[in-house]
Amino acid sequence: MRPSLPVLLSLLLAAFFAIVHAETDMAAAPSPSLATYLPPPLTPASTPVFLPPPPTPESTPVSPEIPPTPAWTLVSSPSPPPAASTPVSSPPPAPPAWTPVVDVNVQSIRQVGQFAVRIHALHLGVDLVFVKVVSCQTQPSDGGYIYQLVVAVTGSGAKSPQYNAVVWGILGTMRWELRSFKAK
Repeated sequence: MRPSLPVLLSLLLAAFFAIVHAETDMAAAPSPSLATYLPPPLTPASTPVFLPPPPTPESTPVSPEIPPTPAWTLVSSPSPPPAASTPVSSPPPAPPAWTPVVDVNVQSIRQVGQFAVRIHALHLGVDLVFVKVVSCQTQPSDGGYIYQLVVAVTGSGAKSPQYNAVVWGILGTMRWELRSFKAK
């Protein structure tokens, strides 16, 4: 037996109103935070000490009235031990030295130079054409290398025949950044 259309519409309408009222009811009351369920934090210098309950009158002889002891009291913890003498740390090591690239006609070095020229030309919208890498030196950095290049260029957008370029990248990946490109 299939429910009729009026029954389905009334059920859908009822569900809709229940959802709307639930959202407005929830929005009216702020939700409790975790802080409402946690006891106040203890200070580092104090810890709770739980004392046993006071003895019952049947087990102790009658004596003058003693004020009731609280269920727990705060007792200062002992002071931390003195810090061991820390050795004086040396400054961080200097970054590795720049290594000159002997053969600048290696394909990977040429590609770094081409990358620098293309990115600069695209960024400024000028006509620059890569000619060659004149010189290059590298330095390891952040899992890749920083390349300091002098590249020769031509084109109508060239302000100078040579440019200094600084590129960071990881060979074999798409992670490359042109950090500087200036006319020499």
